[in-house]
Amino acid sequence: MGLQLSPHDSCLYQGIVTSSTATNSTPPSHLKPIHVGLYVDDFVFYSESTNEEQFFHQTLSSQCNVEFMGPVNHFLGTAFTWQHHKSGNLSVLLSQTEIYRVHSTSFVMDNTNPIPQMTPYCSGFPIDAILPPNPGNPD
Repeated sequence: MGLQLSPHDSCLYQGIVTSSTATNSTPPSHLKPIHVGLYVDDFVFYSESTNEEQFFHQTLSSQCNVEFMGPVNHFLGTAFTWQHHKSGNLSVLLSQTEIYRVHSTSFVMDNTNPIPQMTPYCSGFPIDAILPPNPGNPD
């Protein structure tokens, strides 16, 4: 399909979809990459281009039996909340609140008092900033 394995994680792929078996075998001319996260028999994918996503859907469906279930709501313990903006932009909030609730209940920790000093946050490091991409990093 033309996707390349990420050098950082064996479950991540990206690239421009190519196919000779899809009904319309000409790849879209916009050439926006698609990003695919795969775990066992579940996967999520996205691209800046809706056409690229549709071509991925068509190409994968022509090569194997796959069920596409629409926009992702949950994947590997992460909840996805989508917001469509008036500007046409789309944003997503990723949250693992539900999996923490399940784990705290299973370990009988759901009724304990929280200890405010216990946190994975390291003082001095921003947690809400996204650094600009590194041009030398293929991901």
